[in-house]
Amino acid sequence: MPNEGDWLVLRVANADAEQLLGFVCPECRLLFSVLEDTRGAEIVCPGCLSKLRVPDLSDPVHPIGLDLRTQPVSMKMAGSLQAGTPDLGDWQSDLPVEILAVRAKGLPWQMLTPGILLGVGMLGFLLYLLRETKVMPPQASGNLAQGKVEAVERRVSPQVVPSNERVQAVFQDLSKVGSVTELVGMVRGGDSQLAKLREYYGDEKVEFLPFSGELAVSPILGRDGFFIVNGVLSNGEFKAAVLTRGAGGGLLLDWDSYVGYGELQWNELLTQQPKEPVLVRAVRTKIEYYNAGFDSDQWQSFELEYPGEEVRLVGYAKRGSALVHQLLPIGNRYGSMDVTLKIHYPEEVEDPRLVIIDSMLSADWVVDTQE
Repeated sequence: MPNEGDWLVLRVANADAEQLLGFVCPECRLLFSVLEDTRGAEIVCPGCLSKLRVPDLSDPVHPIGLDLRTQPVSMKMAGSLQAGTPDLGDWQSDLPVEILAVRAKGLPWQMLTPGILLGVGMLGFLLYLLRETKVMPPQASGNLAQGKVEAVERRVSPQVVPSNERVQAVFQDLSKVGSVTELVGMVRGGDSQLAKLREYYGDEKVEFLPFSGELAVSPILGRDGFFIVNGVLSNGEFKAAVLTRGAGGGLLLDWDSYVGYGELQWNELLTQQPKEPVLVRAVRTKIEYYNAGFDSDQWQSFELEYPGEEVRLVGYAKRGSALVHQLLPIGNRYGSMDVTLKIHYPEEVEDPRLVIIDSMLSADWVVDTQE
């Protein structure tokens, strides 16, 4: 049974003017009260269930935590209790020293400080992202070659968007082209494209289909004088195309993105396995596939595919490089994205699907300069 002399005894009055005695349990420090007529009786602490004895008027009373051998009893408090008067005077000064010590500390900074530091850290990280994020040209939601592109509302730039009629006329003229020589004057790059066009078409006929119905024409953000066109061809196929203004103000077709030009045909990559970087246009998706000497510690893997082709390549870029950040821009890290890349095969080819990505020329199928 705890020493009753270690209790703090307070006088409390209830609404009916009945006298109550308040105690701080020396075991669990719970403050509770009992009626005064229980003086001298044994009670049980409701907090820790210790057996306690209610002091009588003849018992000594002193604040808890004070050593009676060195500290005197508060005469004001003890006198008030012995006399049975309800006047407690300054009751806050008579609270247990433990309670007064907690109140003196003010706000619990040891609890608030981690939250404040976390908030400051998050704010700093957001400011860093805003500073480092670069605005890139909007990506097609599908593939330019397949025309699976949705019209996106963009901020209108000062440049004038070509009308539907004018764009329709451009593709009507393209549909009448019969040779590479005629096509040169209607595509971006002009004469510098002649050798590329001849290599691409060979002996095949140059053929373009006109669009039918309404078109969605909008400027490409970040590319002054470039416009993306989405519509349905006369054969019912969805198609996307990029037009740009020529020197004379006329509209020219970005032929490279329209046909998805690459320095090798997609199926030729598997058979020729070029050891020097070649240009390809592909749709990239972030994956986690590591094999044949490519491990996850040094490399980040990407699936590379081309519209209409069954074969899919796995491209690898060095982890931590600027190239990986280009391939995984903020806002488009996990979806698909049209990219123009330079790739090559490793010297020892164990799997013809695995290639090394050397550089990214564009975050879409349009490059700033003609290859």
